Amino acid sequence: MSSRDFAVVILIGFAVVVNSRKPNGCSPPTLAHGYLVPEMDSYDQDFELSYACDKLHKPDMGYWSGNSQCTNGMWNPVPKCIIRSHCSSLIISNGEINNGDKTDHEIGDTITFQCNEGFSPRSPVVRCENGDWNPAPKCDARKPNGCSPPTLAHGYLVPEMDSYDQDFELSYACDKLHKPDMGYWSGNSQCTNGMWNPVPKCIIRSHCSSLIISNGEINNGDKTDHEIGDTITFQCNEGFSPRSPVVRCENGDWNPAPKCDGDLCGAVPEIEDAKATVFAFSVLYECNRFHRLVGSVSRIFCYTDGTWSSPLPRCE
Repeated sequence: MSSRDFAVVILIGFAVVVNSRKPNGCSPPTLAHGYLVPEMDSYDQDFELSYACDKLHKPDMGYWSGNSQCTNGMWNPVPKCIIRSHCSSLIISNGEINNGDKTDHEIGDTITFQCNEGFSPRSPVVRCENGDWNPAPKCDARKPNGCSPPTLAHGYLVPEMDSYDQDFELSYACDKLHKPDMGYWSGNSQCTNGMWNPVPKCIIRSHCSSLIISNGEINNGDKTDHEIGDTITFQCNEGFSPRSPVVRCENGDWNPAPKCDGDLCGAVPEIEDAKATVFAFSVLYECNRFHRLVGSVSRIFCYTDGTWSSPLPRCE
């Protein structure tokens, strides 16, 4: 064979190799900590490739497996496996990310996003926690004056729906060691003009919930989550009197019970060197330290004629 014939054979062979892949096809992508499905020497234009990741890793977009398409010689998105405790990149349907430049997010990273018109976020801020975004980054369709599901940490909604109509009354319960912000076993909230009222919230059971006092008004209750030892003062409407004008948060409950009773007997009598615990229709007195009760009477009662029982307790 002459040198010319040998060159022709080489060129023909090269042409076969070149033409074995369609124009704009892709070479196999480089994938650390994972494998391609199927594994081929080359991929045609528009070919959709699947891939999975090794133990302790997961796809950058997805959980069990990922997908990528060959477009003009490039893979979109680029196949990538990340550590399972990290969070994948976000693509939010019907929304737009505000600060999501990173493609590999570590625990504690946060992302903010906004939804397109006609949609509302379950929460506009999501946080990377143990390999997943919490709460789920989603834009839900919003009905006229309806509500998206509220964000509720340490609890669950009843029923769980993608959206709620105007005036819908939602119930919710809390996880172990937590309780509703208003209530004890379960809470309720109503959808009003796109907002939840009151906002569903679970607090630590040792904390005390917000106060709503029938026939009265709170003086210093700006906080919505009260810790042990917090106190609240309130006053009652005309014709009603408090069991105690000051209540204290103790082990998840207000003590004494914040309540305005009908003012049948008027003001509670004051006893020198004693403190009073007011009940619905009686008052129990306890002598201060270094003082003792004289006699056996420690409680007085409110009679139906509007008078207090006698004699009054005495401390010395």
